[in-house]
Amino acid sequence: LQDHGAEPAAAVVGLDRRERGPSGRSAIQEVEAEFGIPVISIASIDDVIDYVETSLQDAKLANSVRAYRDQYGV
Repeated sequence: LQDHGAEPAAAVVGLDRRERGPSGRSAIQEVEAEFGIPVISIASIDDVIDYVETSLQDAKLANSVRAYRDQYGV
């Protein structure tokens, strides 16, 4: 963008999985620090868990997503 004269104001991601980046901070925090712009997420992994529990009523799947978050998340 900058090569074409544009200055990014923010970045948008569909799903914030709240994963750890190389520094131990969340990957989104690392992008924000590196590029100096906010990163806005449409949904988070917690939204997915809530949806699976309340709308799908699938406790097994919700527990699997929680296990993923616990293993890779911040």
